[in-house]
Amino acid sequence: MTEKKDLKLTVLFYLFLLIIVGTRVFIYFEYNLKIIDTDQAYMWLGASDFSKGHFYEPRYYGQDYNTFMEAFLASSLLHFKLKVYQVLPIVTNFLSLFPFLFMAFYLFLKNRKMHALIVLSILICLPSQYDLMNTLPRGFVCGLFFTSFFILSINDPQNLFLLFMNSVMAILGYYVNQNSVLVSIPFLFYLFLIHRKHKTYYYVSGTALLTAYPIDLFFNAFYRAHPEYVCQSTFNFFSPKYFIQSICHLDERFQHISFFLPNQCYSLLLSFIILGIIFYRHNKKALMAFGAFLLIIIFSFFASKISDGSTWVFMSYSRMFLGIPILFCLLLSSIQFNPNKFSKVFIIIPLLFSIYKISTLKSNLDKEDIRDIARGVRVLSIESAINMSHFYKNQCTKNNCNFLLVSSTFWLNTIVSCAGPALDETYPETQETRFEKRYWVRNKNKNRLINTFVFLSSDYELDKITPKENGFKLKRLDDYGLFLVTNNQLPMGTFINTINAIEPGLND
Repeated sequence: MTEKKDLKLTVLFYLFLLIIVGTRVFIYFEYNLKIIDTDQAYMWLGASDFSKGHFYEPRYYGQDYNTFMEAFLASSLLHFKLKVYQVLPIVTNFLSLFPFLFMAFYLFLKNRKMHALIVLSILICLPSQYDLMNTLPRGFVCGLFFTSFFILSINDPQNLFLLFMNSVMAILGYYVNQNSVLVSIPFLFYLFLIHRKHKTYYYVSGTALLTAYPIDLFFNAFYRAHPEYVCQSTFNFFSPKYFIQSICHLDERFQHISFFLPNQCYSLLLSFIILGIIFYRHNKKALMAFGAFLLIIIFSFFASKISDGSTWVFMSYSRMFLGIPILFCLLLSSIQFNPNKFSKVFIIIPLLFSIYKISTLKSNLDKEDIRDIARGVRVLSIESAINMSHFYKNQCTKNNCNFLLVSSTFWLNTIVSCAGPALDETYPETQETRFEKRYWVRNKNKNRLINTFVFLSSDYELDKITPKENGFKLKRLDDYGLFLVTNNQLPMGTFINTINAIEPGLND
């Protein structure tokens, strides 16, 4: 490679890097710091609890799947007097960008600059909705973080230490979030194809597999011993009907993961064909690993979890397929090709698309900021969440009580019950009625008699439909479901059961 060509690739590398980082910085200030979805409130509370040294359970509160990894990493930053809504998206951005940037810099420093540009090109050519989805502190990206180091084994497959380390990383990523298998299984299969005739490979892989036991103990043994902590368990049913649903709605399944534009799958499917041809011509083992990847996707279509989503970026079907571009980068890095044949494609197209992407970034993402729908979660401004928290805290202060009970059927229940305590250390104690994920809160309060407290109901006429002889009195504080409970003679568990029998259910 000529010195002039090398300089050109170096300049392009840093230009592409600037485009990627600049896009995420824009999203951080324009969206991460301005809007929140209701599920993020749990992550806020987790970060706040961790910063105080409170480690209640190894996974997402009330669930035997997903993790609070983002909250754990963000908790240390809270000691710098930053707000929880400021630090969490920083961590999520870091975790989601790290696999791409680590691969790119590693290849760049190995003087494989065209390969490094390919990695950055793939990330640039994904739609802006993909970038937004990867900034949401919801646990979507945590498992994929552990695939970052796979590039080391792709570059040096004979290194047994790297083989062991990345096999352990694959297992760890699976336990953190199962969407990592789209990357880890094809990667491990690729290494198997290289080493299948070497006995040492099986010793190393077997030793790595043994680490699954302590990892499983760390994440899951707690819930097997304490099933009472689980309010929401992972579910996955397999049926041909889900396969048919997925095949008939490929645009929806790959809506935010296809190249260039959302709401279509043809660019992604075309890339499957192109990559298949490239691997067939240059690396048969990569072709077989790519085939394993396609089989995993086909198999996943039979799972009910793949049909659990929407076409909205905050609850996107595509969150299950976030590993696709990472796998593309890994397998393409295994190809030795003439840079001159590919340079125009992986330079001109990303440059042209980046102009379009940057110029339409705000208008495209503004379409996702929808406040009047609920598809698994709701979206509201962070300012509204803060103001709401202040309002209900002040209501408790005015009425000389330090306990706020929140109906789980209230439309912003998690904001009041979780975001409030995360934002303010002096916030009243909170608990939800039907769906309180914090077992220690449920257990602490079930037999606790609280004479006076504030109750936020989803029924504005609760005082009119509640029987008079019930062991407590209700005083209306506003016309929107806020009540002061006085002269309460019922333990909190009994009070909640009484209210649940009166209020409409979650599906009513």
